[in-house]
Amino acid sequence: MPTVKNLGIIALVFASFFIFVQNVHAANTWYVDVNAASNGTGTQDAPFNSWGNTSPSVVAGDTVYFKGTVSIEAITVSNLQGSATAQTTFAVWPGSTFTISSASIVNVLSSVSYLTIDGWKQTGNKEASGTEAFVVAGNNVTLSNITCDRVMNGMCILFSSGRGLIVDNLISTSSSEAVIRVSESAQNATI
Repeated sequence: MPTVKNLGIIALVFASFFIFVQNVHAANTWYVDVNAASNGTGTQDAPFNSWGNTSPSVVAGDTVYFKGTVSIEAITVSNLQGSATAQTTFAVWPGSTFTISSASIVNVLSSVSYLTIDGWKQTGNKEASGTEAFVVAGNNVTLSNITCDRVMNGMCILFSSGRGLIVDNLISTSSSEAVIRVSESAQNATI
């Protein structure tokens, strides 16, 4: 016959399991089409039309697909802390392209971990004064299949701090200056 103590332990185990299950996040897939209507909900049939509309919805482990050409909006991602089992991916919408086209846009990835950006293209005016196309401060960040064309001062990626940047298949038309710069406070960059 169960004792009051045993029933209390069983109830505590069930309550802990229930709380754990409620806190598990099922990964979402979001869609951004810069040519979409402004009232999108982030689905494939009704995509968001800007990163600004998308960013409040994205959490670690999600996938965000982008398409179109952006000329006025930077992609700033802050405090998106993933894990080895909850990696976040920003990629090109299958079958399309995504281009950030401006001489003054800098994409900032700050305090991020386990984030992959795949297939983006950054274009600009190489003669314009400015800084890098991507500034990365985070851990376990992968930039894959990135194209930098006429980027500000020829600099494509600055790994300013953190551990574990992987750059895979970087294409750059810049020939006069460094394409990737790793600061002294950054560690473990694989290029």
